[in-house]
Amino acid sequence: MERNLLLVEDNCDHQFILKAHLEAENYRVFSADNGIKALKVLGKQKIDLIILDLWLPKLDGFTLLQTIKTHPAWANTPVIVATGIERPKDILELAGLEVGNCFTKPYEPSELVQAVGDLLICQK
Repeated sequence: MERNLLLVEDNCDHQFILKAHLEAENYRVFSADNGIKALKVLGKQKIDLIILDLWLPKLDGFTLLQTIKTHPAWANTPVIVATGIERPKDILELAGLEVGNCFTKPYEPSELVQAVGDLLICQK
């Protein structure tokens, strides 16, 4: 079964590398380089997991994550945060936002891909 992922990342190089790693594992990857575009994808596609940067133009990742977690259709979608912020999990917990995993850049794409697989297995 093909799983749909949404990769929300404004850095073109990071987006390209991570998308290539995910597609090599047979995931269907939708991309957005800002929060507004991410919401448009979520409105049109059934997404099984979201990979989210927190520093985004137009609509930041914190606001986007809060929107996702409070929207009835998206609230249970697993989210992995991949960001340049130090200790993102602590910051998100202070904001009352829970995510599946957090990765601080630079990270190994293979480790993030493994986390994606682990979360999707739990979701079956």
